[in-house]
Amino acid sequence: MYCKHCGIKIIGKRLYCPECGKRIEIDDENNNSHFYHKPKSKIIAGLLAIILGFGIYSLYLKKIKKGMIQFFVPFVSIFLIGIMVLICNYISNIKIIIYGFFIPLFFTIVILAVMHLWCIIEGILILIGFINQDGHGNALI
Repeated sequence: MYCKHCGIKIIGKRLYCPECGKRIEIDDENNNSHFYHKPKSKIIAGLLAIILGFGIYSLYLKKIKKGMIQFFVPFVSIFLIGIMVLICNYISNIKIIIYGFFIPLFFTIVILAVMHLWCIIEGILILIGFINQDGHGNALI
């Protein structure tokens, strides 16, 4: 099927054209009225990535697997730091406290910084148009 607005060939079942973003008119030739997804805003996705980060924008764009990884990795590292704090409260050996708390704390801060930097970079790429599709392949508007 082809978009009546820009003429591009539409592959798969879509409600909106991936090229021009306009709604595909349903008629006898294009009678595929189910399995469509409303297009997502690239401004909202970009701002979610830059401001909140941590997979919220990936979940908004229906990139579920990537969003879950971006969301849970920082929280797992923070959870592990909490466990190390509990362990260090019961141990008086200074080496164990240093190796068991401060080194994982350093790596957790690094993980959080890298994850948020990743989100900021992808937010910028979304806003300037390098990332222009959601998880279903629909164009961001």
